[in-house]
Amino acid sequence: MFVRRYWRTSHSLVGASLVKLVSPGATLTPRLSAALIVHNEERHLGACLASLRGVVDEVVVWASGTTDATVTIAREAGARVEYRAFDDFSRQKQAALSLATGDWVLVIDADERVTPALAVAIRGALDGDPAVAGFELQRTLTYL
Repeated sequence: MFVRRYWRTSHSLVGASLVKLVSPGATLTPRLSAALIVHNEERHLGACLASLRGVVDEVVVWASGTTDATVTIAREAGARVEYRAFDDFSRQKQAALSLATGDWVLVIDADERVTPALAVAIRGALDGDPAVAGFELQRTLTYL
């Protein structure tokens, strides 16, 4: 059984967060999963998944009613793709979390990116002190 602990950035109501999944068989080097919920995100998804390369060990994508190339883009990037009818954001994100096998999960939206500096900070936290219980993400919003 997994114990879920949630940490969210205080800068936004919705967005990326890291979630630590504590399991009895946790490895010495923590694994990091990425979880995304998507609907017609072909415009953004490729760049998001590219920003995760070398940072995460697996990507889980929950698609709901997608009619564009989103699923193809996700599969070509090596993501595990599952389908679920959309009922609300909370249930969609929880469903994506339930499939993640990592010790930590980065919950990210398709229009968000992990910068190189953030990638180094995340890997450093995961490879460093095992007592770390959360990771706060600073956001930069770009409008127009």
